[in-house]
Amino acid sequence: MIWLYPISWDAIGETLAPWVSSYPSLSTPSLEVFSYNGYWLHNTSILIVSAWGLLDSWAVDFWDSANNWTDWGQFIYRDWRKKTITLKGIVKATSWVLLEAKIDEMKWQLDTKNKILRYSSQGKYREINATTSNIIFEREARNITFCPFTITFIANDVYWRDSDSVAITTTWLTANTTVELTNSWNKETFPKFILYVNSWTTASFTITLEGITISYLGSLTAGDVLIIDSKTKTAYLNSVVVDYTGPCPIFTSWPNIVTFWFGAWTFNIDINCIFTKNFL
Repeated sequence: MIWLYPISWDAIGETLAPWVSSYPSLSTPSLEVFSYNGYWLHNTSILIVSAWGLLDSWAVDFWDSANNWTDWGQFIYRDWRKKTITLKGIVKATSWVLLEAKIDEMKWQLDTKNKILRYSSQGKYREINATTSNIIFEREARNITFCPFTITFIANDVYWRDSDSVAITTTWLTANTTVELTNSWNKETFPKFILYVNSWTTASFTITLEGITISYLGSLTAGDVLIIDSKTKTAYLNSVVVDYTGPCPIFTSWPNIVTFWFGAWTFNIDINCIFTKNFL
């Protein structure tokens, strides 16, 4: 069965300043400054004047996912949906020859896959991994010093994210502990848990988030570092991939009550939780 989902073209920058829809104006650039794989799409030669795209994530998306509560940590259904980002702009130069050279440069710089598309607005930086899908240059014979263009990207992630991650550290745990970890931003995020074992006498470690449990059942000794990465759905012990049971946890936009349970008689653990701030 093929599931069809509507695609919303709401502005991707709605949580900041709105996009400027002035295309093809030569004098009013977008309020956002874009770059892709380190190549700036905002300089004396290139102006982005409008941008839109990336699916709108309704509240129903979370509760009615393909997995529903059976495998809450996977969100497989999100990968079925098209995630398009479109930029319209102007490339300009002082002569036809230089204009053609600039167009060739843009084609070469943007012809790549799974790189970081980034924009800044009002001092904030947000980014998403994306792949260039199409570049169209709308040449006209009478326009020898400028050329409108349209660039289409396919996002490889679900959400835009802040370029800086959030890190929350709990140190010197010597007993099973329940803590509240707040993701007070727009959308769900995939945490990474890093355990530093200071001392340990038996085995196993469990994370429970809102009734969903993930466990590592192997042995741990002093000096071990255990990483559980929800985004890649992988666990590492001292940089070696290890098995785990249960779905990976996902932080929602409301407070997340997390219980760390250790199957040990005595232990001393430091836990570092790292996650990104995600936005539409």
